[in-house]
Amino acid sequence: MDKFYYQITLAYDGQKYFGWQIQSETDSTIQGILNNSFKEATGITKFRTIGSGRTDAGVHALEQVVLFEVLNKLPESVFLKGVNQRLPSDIKIMSVKEVDQSFHPIFSAQSKIYEYVLALATLPPFLGKNFLSYSYPIDIKTLKSGIKCFVGEYDFCNYFCVGTEVSSTVRTILSASVTNESQFTYGDYAVSGKFLKFEFTGTGFLKQQVRLMMGALLSLNEGKISLSELEDSLKGHKIKHLAPVAPACGLYLKSVQY
Repeated sequence: MDKFYYQITLAYDGQKYFGWQIQSETDSTIQGILNNSFKEATGITKFRTIGSGRTDAGVHALEQVVLFEVLNKLPESVFLKGVNQRLPSDIKIMSVKEVDQSFHPIFSAQSKIYEYVLALATLPPFLGKNFLSYSYPIDIKTLKSGIKCFVGEYDFCNYFCVGTEVSSTVRTILSASVTNESQFTYGDYAVSGKFLKFEFTGTGFLKQQVRLMMGALLSLNEGKISLSELEDSLKGHKIKHLAPVAPACGLYLKSVQY
């Protein structure tokens, strides 16, 4: 039986949801709502969706890549109009294209980019859950030294929250940066303000790895840990988390490269 494969790019504000993956104990997941909207739009019940990765509860995505595997050939309008009309306003399909069966959103990925954004000035209330409001003085030199420590291949056993089984906690961060920004861009749209943006590009990430790295960087900025402690945490010896997990509200899956 022939199957058809569609790669969609999904954007969402994750603040109201319990992450990407379907869970038995709640209906409020991105994948669950996407699947239900597709069923309502098409009447199709036999299909499968695979996301490029699991975002945690409260985490946002600018470009989450999702594969639809179905037994029916569908026009793009089914996704861009039919499904979108049934999705809530904080979840939207941005693009769709037909692909062949060799494409896999996880295994075909070359790298992923995550952004974490601090708002350094007062935000209007309707943006409060889109960034982490941060009033502590910024030591940009220290933060740049700290974020460089993560670049390379390391055992991130101290930057991993249990909950997902993995064969190895070794991961590779290809690049990492921290920059002052006067606006934050959502695709074609932008919010002006005073932001500090952290960006991490890696071949793959562990559960809550970026948020734990951010927690360590914020603790470094606040003088709660030293640069040498951060460096020691990457030597492959299980110690402990250097700092609390940073709040989900500031984290975005920016893009996936294939």
